Amino acid sequence: MQQMYRVITDSVDHRGKRQVEPGPWLRSEEDAERWANLLRQCGYRPRIESMNGEISITGSSDSCFS
Repeated sequence: MQQMYRVITDSVDHRGKRQVEPGPWLRSEEDAERWANLLRQCGYRPRIESMNGEISITGSSDSCFS
């Protein structure tokens, strides 16, 4: 089992409508922090979300987890 993290950015589109854009799930909080810092440097206001609970990655056919 492994805890997962992702970066979420909030922005406002040209009509003033709020846009929430979640990124892909990452295996480590360190990776999520790295992405969040890159987005901050580009002017975004990211936050990090952790998966509620843990997931098992054994036997997964998803190439992201192999």
